[in-house]
Amino acid sequence: MTTGSGVYAVVHLSLLAALLQASHRQAARLAEHQERARITQDLHNLFGSSLVSIAVQSENALRHTPASTPAYRALSDISALARRAHDDVRDIVEGRASTQLHAELVHVQSLLTGADVVTRTTLPRRVNLPAPVSSCLIAVLRESVGNVLQHSQASRCDIEVRTDADRVRLSIDNDGVRAAPARSVSGSGLASLRYRVLALGGTLETERANGRFTLVVGLPRETLDPPLPLGDAERIHQGACP
Repeated sequence: MTTGSGVYAVVHLSLLAALLQASHRQAARLAEHQERARITQDLHNLFGSSLVSIAVQSENALRHTPASTPAYRALSDISALARRAHDDVRDIVEGRASTQLHAELVHVQSLLTGADVVTRTTLPRRVNLPAPVSSCLIAVLRESVGNVLQHSQASRCDIEVRTDADRVRLSIDNDGVRAAPARSVSGSGLASLRYRVLALGGTLETERANGRFTLVVGLPRETLDPPLPLGDAERIHQGACP
C-alpha cells in the first residue's frame, strides 16, 4: 500500500505538472494573440486615417493643378502611394493575403523609374510561392528599394529572382554607395529582415564593394511551377517588368 500510494502520488504530481505547463503555454499563446491584435489595431488607428487624409488632400490638390506640370505627377504618385499603403495596412489588420511578388515588382520598379533609377529585373514567368515565403520576399523587396531611394545615390538597380529545385533566390544590386558618407545610416530594417528570413530557414547576405551594394536572400520553396526552358522561363526587362 505504501509503495502504491507513493507511485500514485508521483503520477498524480506528474499529471498536475503537465497540466500546469499546458496551461502556461495556452496563457502565453493567448497573450501573444492579444498583443498582436492590439498592435494591428493600433497600426490601423494610427496610420490608416493619416494615409487616407494624405490621399484625400493630394487628390483635392490635383483638381487645382494643371495636368502638364511636374507637380501634378508628384501629387498623383503621392495619392497612389497613400492609397496603396492604406490597403496594405487594412490587409494586415484583416489578415488577408499580401500582394503577389510579381505585382510588388511592378510597383517598386515604378518607384525606382520615377526616381530616375534605371531598373532591370530578371525573373521567371510565373512563380507560385507559399504565403509566408511570398510575404517575406515582398518585405525584403520593399525594405531594400526603400533604402535605395532614401540612402543611396543610385542611377541603376538590378533585381533578380531565380528558382531551382528547392530554393528561391532574390538579389537586389545598386550602384549608389556613397564613396565617403558623412555618417553611416543604420536602422533595424535589415536586422528585422534577417530575423524573418532565418525564421523560414533562409539566408540573407549583403556585400558592399566597388561602389555597389548587393543584398541576396535565399529561401526554401515548397511549390513552384516546373521550370521552363531558359528562353521562355526568364525575361529581362529594361525599365518595366511583366
